[in-house]
Amino acid sequence: MAGASTGNLLWLRRLAVVTGALLIAWQALQLHLADNATRLALNAEGEAFASYLDTALWWDPSQPRALEARAQALLEQPDEDLAPGDLDAARALLQRAIAVEPARGNALALLALTEQRAGGSGAEAAKLADRLAPVHPRVQRNLARYYLVEQELGRAVSHIARAMVGQRSSVREYYPLLMEVAADPEAREVLLAIAADPRPFPWWNGFFAHVADKAENLDALRGLVALRDASSALPLQEYERNRFINRLRREGLVSEAYLYWVNGLSKEQLAYLGYLYDGGFEQPFANDSGFGWVARPPQKSGIRITRGDTYGASNDSALRLSFRGRQVRFSHVYQHIFLGPGNYRVSGRARPDQLQTRRGLQWRLYCSSGSGGVLGESELFSGAGDWRTFEFDVSVPAECSGQVLRLYSAGSRDVDHELNGAIWFDDMQIGLLR
Repeated sequence: MAGASTGNLLWLRRLAVVTGALLIAWQALQLHLADNATRLALNAEGEAFASYLDTALWWDPSQPRALEARAQALLEQPDEDLAPGDLDAARALLQRAIAVEPARGNALALLALTEQRAGGSGAEAAKLADRLAPVHPRVQRNLARYYLVEQELGRAVSHIARAMVGQRSSVREYYPLLMEVAADPEAREVLLAIAADPRPFPWWNGFFAHVADKAENLDALRGLVALRDASSALPLQEYERNRFINRLRREGLVSEAYLYWVNGLSKEQLAYLGYLYDGGFEQPFANDSGFGWVARPPQKSGIRITRGDTYGASNDSALRLSFRGRQVRFSHVYQHIFLGPGNYRVSGRARPDQLQTRRGLQWRLYCSSGSGGVLGESELFSGAGDWRTFEFDVSVPAECSGQVLRLYSAGSRDVDHELNGAIWFDDMQIGLLR
């Protein structure tokens, strides 16, 4: 009898262990099926979304993501479509989700929106959501919605900024709103904390470009530039300066663009200022949107554009261009300039160095803003020889508010643009004729 009793006890213990294991496995299966249905719901729409949520909550009535998703679906309805008990239902769903997972920041953010929409206060829930998920994009987007309704623009912009860091796809949604803020002198101060040092916000350059390209007027762009100019942590960057100058030039505000560019020059750079900047090629090529030299040969063209010393060069520096016989319509050295109405003389020195070409290279000055057309051009340069002076006169009309001096390969046929050899230029200048 004792042996039988012992055997029964062992059997019962084994049964209990197996039963417990089965229960644990069943619970794990329930949780897995609920999680999977929730995941499918979050990637579905319409009836499929609702069906998957029903399945998830059937398997696990406390699945926090499913509870949150159902509450959010209720909150996304416009006011006129809300049933009398929808806000109460959303609140109950969110409270259940938070009870299961107290650190669930988005459920708290949605609870704040629910209380706000019901006419109550969601401030505490919003603050807690931010503390729990300070960089989570979905939480930050919902907090931005909350504070926009509360008309707390500074807080809303702070949450928008963080949401765009975490979710780059949302930037286009927020650009127009931030552009409106930048255009409003009374509101733009809320952007100061971001503009003071945009490095933590990788969307900033895209936003600046959006404003520079899309703003209907210059208020927003000028506002952003003013905020950035005031920064001591990170001064206005070349990318931003170029965008600003390009937009000013596009609007025909060449004088404003020129003055802004001049004000950004260093004391050393100001020494090279004239109607033509750095005509002796003493400074590195600017290669930007300002009023300095741009020298950008096409890739794999065999063309090299450099500054260097050669015999007869003034101040040990001159412009050198070399070609390798490929057909390239050359126009890749130029400078934007700003001349008022009047008569001017463009001059310089050239030294061709075995430059073989059917036609030659030629400097041209033309209008780039206001009226169009070529104002004047130099002689053609080719062959070989010592340094020689060249000049040509131009008359700038009042309607020509901006100009470009550019070096071209002359000719209308492709074969005319096959150049081989080199050429030097130095002592370029533009003088006003009295």
